[in-house]
Amino acid sequence: MLDLVLWLYRGQMMARGTVSGYRQMPRHGYGMKFLSARLDCWRYDSKFSPVRLFACSPVRFFRNLRPHLQRLAMTSPIPRIEQADAPQGALAVLGAWTAADLTAPPVWKAVTAQLKSLKAHAETPWDLSGIDKLDFLGAQVLWNQWGRQWPDNLTIEPNQRALIASVEKFAMAPPVKPRPGWLEPVAVLGRRLLSAWDHTKGLVQLVGQLLLDLMRLARHPQEGPWRDLSGHLYNIGATALPITALVGFLIGVVLAYLISQQLKQFGADAFIVNILGISLIRELGPVLAAILIAGRSGSAITAQIGVMR
Repeated sequence: MLDLVLWLYRGQMMARGTVSGYRQMPRHGYGMKFLSARLDCWRYDSKFSPVRLFACSPVRFFRNLRPHLQRLAMTSPIPRIEQADAPQGALAVLGAWTAADLTAPPVWKAVTAQLKSLKAHAETPWDLSGIDKLDFLGAQVLWNQWGRQWPDNLTIEPNQRALIASVEKFAMAPPVKPRPGWLEPVAVLGRRLLSAWDHTKGLVQLVGQLLLDLMRLARHPQEGPWRDLSGHLYNIGATALPITALVGFLIGVVLAYLISQQLKQFGADAFIVNILGISLIRELGPVLAAILIAGRSGSAITAQIGVMR
């Protein structure tokens, strides 16, 4: 890209004189390839003027360069298929059948619509000699259009035949989707009923086991895991109180400052304590405590489980 810009700017400086000086520039590098392409367009297009394009300031130079670049892009060969007017007219494949050209959404839509509308038979001749560029994607599209077999009458270059032959060697037919029978809705309904029955059975089993454990605990309270329960309550709840109190205090300070700035305008400073008490103790306090304890103690439990042997 830098080579292109430098050569174009050099062409601008040389084109300030005459067109002959412009043509005497050495043609090498990306810039010269572009300039030679523009000269070819200038030979057939009288409206294009290299002097008008280059003999200007750098800002106007790049501003004038944009429409010519767009015109050059529009002249790129578009992949298409043309059919002769005769009843058995040959299908001429033209343009660039590459991934870079076919993957553009408008081009792909146009090509697929044209392929679907073709009325080709096994005896229809195909002519691939007019293709400008062909890669594996274009060869795959043509191979699928031919029904994964070679046409009886085909005009093709040797390199194109080798490329399509490699596609024939490695291409795989898409799997055939089985057609659903009349029993398919009944089978789907049966699978859903069995899945719901499994979930219901699991829920009943869980609730029943919980009730049995509670009854056994009520009958033999001395067998309960009271020591483990007290240890978990201390590690999960009591040790999380300092960080919970610190965060609650800091949030209370911030809320008190923000609320005081607003209530001062109405002379309602005396209600700051009531608002903080209701918001922190009744509303935000339980939520903050639950989130902090879940985050701190949950990560601690996860780490403890992770280091178990």
